[in-house]
Amino acid sequence: MKKQGALFFKLLRISLAVLLLLFLLLSFWEGGEDYSLREIMICEVGDGIPVSGFVVREEGLLLAGETAPELTVREGQWLSGGQCYGIFRCCEADTHPVIPLCTAKSGYFSQSIDGFEGVLTYETLQTMGVGDFQLLQCPEPPSGAMGKLVSGQTWYFAALLPEGTGYEVGEGLTLEFDMLGQLPMNLCHLSPVAEGKQLAVFSCRREMGQILNLRRLSGKILGQRLRGLEVPKAALYHIDGETGVYVLVGQRAKWKEITILRDLGENVLAEYRVGEPNALQEEDVLIIT
Repeated sequence: MKKQGALFFKLLRISLAVLLLLFLLLSFWEGGEDYSLREIMICEVGDGIPVSGFVVREEGLLLAGETAPELTVREGQWLSGGQCYGIFRCCEADTHPVIPLCTAKSGYFSQSIDGFEGVLTYETLQTMGVGDFQLLQCPEPPSGAMGKLVSGQTWYFAALLPEGTGYEVGEGLTLEFDMLGQLPMNLCHLSPVAEGKQLAVFSCRREMGQILNLRRLSGKILGQRLRGLEVPKAALYHIDGETGVYVLVGQRAKWKEITILRDLGENVLAEYRVGEPNALQEEDVLIIT
């Protein structure tokens, strides 16, 4: 009986393939549009937790006083300790007509300041709670500031996460930002839970030159990513507990069983078994009725 059942469903799939092909030929002959063909494409999906927060750097203001100096460096330039970044030109009668301004330490120079320099630091984040973080407001930059010096090769991203993510301090994660793309980061601090949230601080040692003038970033923490084939639900058939599709091979319809990895709404993500002739492959042509 078991063999007869298997034979029955095999004949059923063959019959469906023949009927489907006849349907296609008839539709084509009558000039109708009762079916469509679609080429299979690779699709990659992943879960992610949206985040929005602040960029935190080791940075200090460069003060010039009431008189604006003449800059001798460009935006984003690396300065060594003691290097001149600007000059004051004094009156001709002065015995020292040019007064240089020099840095006390090494770092990247930037003219962009927002008042958070020296206020929002990695150290202050260690004692900051969820409520304090939510109340952060941009302070007024001090008068006479002509720029800042960003030191070190590590920067931080601070954001609120929902309670129960399961992340642990020291864990390596991948974050994807709208402006920077994907970056590997390390979770270096988690505050106590308050109001169902936690303040998380991530560290990164890449793209330092790209974040000199950024203060706010939005993106997501990437979760598990799945790679497979995108299949419309309209193309699916369910026969004897098996799920599959029909693809056009030459002038005949061929049945291919699929394994669904995830529901994508109007489509599903199917397992991609590369090189298996009886499995669904990239660029197979689906028959959708």
